[in-house]
Amino acid sequence: MDKALERGQNLGCEAIQIFAGNPRGWKRRELMAEEVEEARRLKAGYKIAPMVVHTPYLLNLASPDEELFRRSSSLLLDDVKRAEAIGAEYLVLHPGSHQGAGVERGLERVSEALTALFSAYHPRVQILLENTAGGGSELGGSILQLAVIARGVPEGYRIGLCFDTCHAFAAGYDLTKEEGWQEVLTEIKAGFGLERLRLLHVNDAVGECGSHLDRHTHIGTGSLGRRGFGLMMKQKPLQALPAILETPVDTPEDDRRNLAAIREIWREVQEEKE
Repeated sequence: MDKALERGQNLGCEAIQIFAGNPRGWKRRELMAEEVEEARRLKAGYKIAPMVVHTPYLLNLASPDEELFRRSSSLLLDDVKRAEAIGAEYLVLHPGSHQGAGVERGLERVSEALTALFSAYHPRVQILLENTAGGGSELGGSILQLAVIARGVPEGYRIGLCFDTCHAFAAGYDLTKEEGWQEVLTEIKAGFGLERLRLLHVNDAVGECGSHLDRHTHIGTGSLGRRGFGLMMKQKPLQALPAILETPVDTPEDDRRNLAAIREIWREVQEEKE
């Protein structure tokens, strides 16, 4: 974690997203006290805020399989505690896949898992549901599906939203048009309230609108293009939000180039106002 924070600082990041353990496995070692202390020290020293933890990819709270559901719930609790230990503000969670049990039952399962979490533990870190590309049995392709999950949790008002541009575009929200962004904001307002939108995942998309292809690409080079991100930056409710890039790292300079590209688009939007 200290290396992630140092790299973020060297790239000029103001916010950062990390994994708090192995993102692709169930086994993880305990965090050492010195690791936690160093992460908190660097975060404060570098003035990085927010720091976001992303849950592991194996986690599936929508699963009808009881063992997978139990392991996923346990791993979520562990990630919550790790995120709090290092001083992260947000924990990003994909809703998972219903694996043939149906959308309604899958959404109920995620609500059940989050209800149990809040009953057993009172986290300071805020859990953010992330929208997905919505292919196959994957839940979360619709913002309103995420709202159903939150409404099914007695303490659902504590759950926020992370909006991913690539996922939304792949799910069928046409973010290359003003109407697409208005559709997004209308659904967020109706389902959550705009104040509960806390974070943006800013990624260009390889696939076309509605393709359900969850494949990110470099800023301005995909189907969203510079136009899509320019429109994003013109939406007032989004302008003060932190944004995380999850763009590919094909070469050592890719992160720096993508940061420069998204900041250039922001400058262009500001210049249009003048």
